[in-house]
Amino acid sequence: MPAPFTDSNDTGRVSLRVSLARPNQHLAVPEKADGGVDRGPGGPPYMAPLCNVRRCGKVIRLKPFDAILFDFDGVLIDSEPLHCLCWADVLKPLGMTLEWEFYRDHCIGIDDREMLRMMATQSDPPRDWEQLWAQYPAKKELFRDRTMSAPPFDPALDHFLATLHGQYKMAVVSSSARAEIEPLLKAGGLRRYFDTMVCDKEAGAHKPAPEPYLMAAQLLGASNPLVVEDSPAGIASGRAAGFEVLAVQSPAEVPELVRRRLARAHELGNS
Repeated sequence: MPAPFTDSNDTGRVSLRVSLARPNQHLAVPEKADGGVDRGPGGPPYMAPLCNVRRCGKVIRLKPFDAILFDFDGVLIDSEPLHCLCWADVLKPLGMTLEWEFYRDHCIGIDDREMLRMMATQSDPPRDWEQLWAQYPAKKELFRDRTMSAPPFDPALDHFLATLHGQYKMAVVSSSARAEIEPLLKAGGLRRYFDTMVCDKEAGAHKPAPEPYLMAAQLLGASNPLVVEDSPAGIASGRAAGFEVLAVQSPAEVPELVRRRLARAHELGNS
């Protein structure tokens, strides 16, 4: 049995006792105090055992999810390789080389400005990052041209979102610009499933700050959303907002993992 969580108030330390329910069931009372769900490299999403939480002798009922907040790149669509290729093409005339391995390991989930500042600093000799940023309009147009004709969404995504629509409020929360991702959602016939979007710096800060997910929850009127993320920055953002995070590794696995998590929440509500 896991050790009790602890909390404190004005009278001193209070114990949160965790009692296990039926074996082999799982739930989202995270063992970590900072909340969230984690997975090891290549492993399944981490879930704490299904449990009832007692505080001062009283059972605290855990609320069901009232919304689902999806990241975009790497969660709803596998567009990161194309983003990398477009940036590489517009930066090449400036003598800059952007390789997929660097982009994959350091740039996914962060703002493009931060990526270009990092590249400018690490360049030999160092470059003016604003010169690189001046290529953004060309990159955005190139990305749009390459994706609008055939948006690279998984064929199963439409049906998956349709089954959730009406049951959960849903939002897209992305560090990418709205002008890049909203046309793709419309072209793929998926924009109608989302009640709102929070993009780029619309929340006043980028991931890993909590503001993007906090703003999305506020716009939806949600108090207990499930965050679906793939990048370290996005996972940190969802956790910092105080929400449970389901970590995924590719868009192809999103429908099944989300269904499993929602089914577990439904089981918990009926137990």
